[in-house]
Amino acid sequence: MGKPLLASEDYNRRIKNEILQWEKEFKGRMYGQAPAIWNKVEERFADAIEAATGVRNLYQYVARHVKDKKYVYVLGLGSGACGNELDGIAPLLKQQSCEMDLTCIDINRKILEQASVEASKRGINFKRIVQDINKIELEPNTYDVIVAYSALHHFIELDRIASVINSVLRLDGIFVTVDIPTRNGYLMWDETYEIVSGYLRYYHQNLKLHIQVLVNLHMLINMRTRIILRTLSSA
Repeated sequence: MGKPLLASEDYNRRIKNEILQWEKEFKGRMYGQAPAIWNKVEERFADAIEAATGVRNLYQYVARHVKDKKYVYVLGLGSGACGNELDGIAPLLKQQSCEMDLTCIDINRKILEQASVEASKRGINFKRIVQDINKIELEPNTYDVIVAYSALHHFIELDRIASVINSVLRLDGIFVTVDIPTRNGYLMWDETYEIVSGYLRYYHQNLKLHIQVLVNLHMLINMRTRIILRTLSSA
């Protein structure tokens, strides 16, 4: 048998590459630069989310859930520089006079150091944990809210992670995630989106023509078949 996936050389190489990639992506900023297609997806489904939940995004959902609390413990998984937690959730909780104790877990030490600086500027109690989330172990019954914003598609051991999340949430705690659950994540860049959309428009227009040709051909074959049958029956 080969090495377990999380101990393989290929896995370790991927982890190193991911650390380097996201260090560049987050350098000097709170958020990664997602392709515009991500915004298109969020815009498209915001109305549906609001119809189902009464709120339009993760931040509002979290704030509503803890609206009667004065102090909450929040955990961010795969949080990067914690922009969603610090600039998305924190201001809404502050409006509700709710103080937040924030813990963020990410595999990238430098990015979490950036987050620590930003949390200090905002006066938010902050703890950073540098760890591979596929291997996380946390104290049970600790958090009121756990969030994973555009992070699940980076994880492998989802069953194990789900079990840990379930154990560390308090009795009335919630886990909220936003992600695009597709095989290729959201690697559909604007140029690809336009090409595919154009192709589908062309295909839709020409499909009618192709169907009409097939119908006409089918009618012609039936007509010739009837003529042949008549000829044979009268012979």
